[in-house]
Amino acid sequence: MCNQPNIFKFATSELSQDAFICWLVSHVNYLEDMKLNKCAKDFVALLYNLRHKDTPITGDNIKKIKELKQQYCHIDVYFQAIININSEDHVISFIIENKTYTSHHSEQLEKYRNQINGDNIEEDEIIGIYFKIGYIYPEDEEAKTKYDYEILDYKRIHCFLQKYKTDNLIFESYKHYIEKTFYVPYTTWPKILMEENKMTVEWEGEEKYLLSFPSVQWEFMKEVKKYCPGCIYSKENLEDTPSIYRGSNRNGPPWTQMWFVKLKDFYGKDVNETLFYRLDKKGKDDYYLSLRQYAKIDDSKKEQKKRRLEQFREHFEKACSSSSLSPDPVGNRGTFESEVAILFFKKNSPMQILSNLGSVHNNFINQLKTSGMEPFPKL
Repeated sequence: MCNQPNIFKFATSELSQDAFICWLVSHVNYLEDMKLNKCAKDFVALLYNLRHKDTPITGDNIKKIKELKQQYCHIDVYFQAIININSEDHVISFIIENKTYTSHHSEQLEKYRNQINGDNIEEDEIIGIYFKIGYIYPEDEEAKTKYDYEILDYKRIHCFLQKYKTDNLIFESYKHYIEKTFYVPYTTWPKILMEENKMTVEWEGEEKYLLSFPSVQWEFMKEVKKYCPGCIYSKENLEDTPSIYRGSNRNGPPWTQMWFVKLKDFYGKDVNETLFYRLDKKGKDDYYLSLRQYAKIDDSKKEQKKRRLEQFREHFEKACSSSSLSPDPVGNRGTFESEVAILFFKKNSPMQILSNLGSVHNNFINQLKTSGMEPFPKL
């Protein structure tokens, strides 16, 4: 069905996915289509097994759907299933919070569970499911670690759907949509960007296109973190490992950053100094990885910050001198945030940067520790 119009290409809202989930689950009670009936039972068993990995069940244990509602207590999908466990029927409530590109917010996951508990609904267990077909970021993982919801992500749902071949256009369209819109981009595009044979590139459409996606930028920065694990931090209450974070420019394109130096209160109370790598673009298509210095100073600290910026530039240039990287000239704009170095991908391929940045980064860190610059700890 490669060229066949797909309804899910146009029905992209989370409400459309809510409808698909309800449509599929409702086939547990629909015996006229045995293929979808089996698939629906296996799907409910999959949701149950996400919580009960050590005591899994099969679709044969799913007997009936008792309740099936959308937006019940503002929950995207709520249903009860009668499940036979150890020869006894149990009523299990499922709360499904469905996301595509956004993440949970405003303690909504906790609120949903509390609302169900407060409604005196009879069940033997409540299982929360965080169903996200978009890319999984650290804040999404909090659904499990902080709120005790099981995560059903694009990898798991793709793997599940691929097991079934039906004659149903809705089901096959959704399966194709998940594969082409989410699974393939998230699992293959970062690999394309960072292929070993692309140490040098003719910077054309493919790479620029891939880097326009936040998920690909995030995967690239995860590799940067892997190649550049060393960091420097000072004072308590600061993380001791480099942190990745992301956002969007005013005109829309995404950026992704990773800090690796954070000096608390360096310029005065609550005025930290941070060094970080930033993946972004200038102009229409000029993607780059830059090293930046940030400190929200007042005018009295401007010259001090400027002197340190020049020192950072000297040390990074020296660290690059024995590598094959080709930094470009940097600008001097920005009182709070300033460029230490910039590496354009049109001169340095993503894989070329990754293969060299580890040694450059470590040399830079070591130079900071031996330079006499305050307050970097001596080796």
